[in-house]
Amino acid sequence: MPKRFPLFITIAVLLSTLLSLFLVSPGGAQLAMSPSVVNPPTPPEGKGPLRRTQGWPWDLFGSGRSERDRPSSEPPRDVERPSRIEKHRAQRSTTYRTWCVRLCDGYYWPVSYSTTRDRFSRDAHKCELGCPRKSRLFVHRTSDDVDDMTDLKGDAYRDLKNAFRHRKEYVADCTCRGHPWDAEAIARYRAYYAEAVKGSKDKAPAKAESAVANVEEGAAR
Repeated sequence: MPKRFPLFITIAVLLSTLLSLFLVSPGGAQLAMSPSVVNPPTPPEGKGPLRRTQGWPWDLFGSGRSERDRPSSEPPRDVERPSRIEKHRAQRSTTYRTWCVRLCDGYYWPVSYSTTRDRFSRDAHKCELGCPRKSRLFVHRTSDDVDDMTDLKGDAYRDLKNAFRHRKEYVADCTCRGHPWDAEAIARYRAYYAEAVKGSKDKAPAKAESAVANVEEGAAR
């Protein structure tokens, strides 16, 4: 009956055979005799540490390169985009107070108490409707003082020719739509009156007629 070798002796013989084959092969002999195995090369200045990417026994199971070392196919992210988004959010979160300024005496009144930049054009239109051809929209941050407001071009209110003039004196001829006794105002009232009675079969009310007469009489004085 033949003798049976113990299992551990068989495993030791197989490992010894594999080691002998590795040392005899050109690649194994070159690796065993290479001084880089004993003294690894120093990486160039400014470079990271060298990584082994192939060789025995890694060649038995694949290329030996880990998933961490493989180049990623994902394109680099845009690092500037978040900063632009944050800047846009900051602009949207900043609120402003808008004022309509009458340029002939510097008098101003509020249009919006808390608004954003994208609504400046709307407030400028409101200002123009309230005081045609004699006004301009000015703005300032809600946290700043009204005296520090600027127009949409960046020019300061305090640099206007008539800035704060309404605080010092009354300018009689400085109005947005004129006085009731001005010729322009009388013509406007007559247009309102004609529009009110246009198409009506009844005669105009006596009160409306007397109101226009009173305005004309005051203008004659």
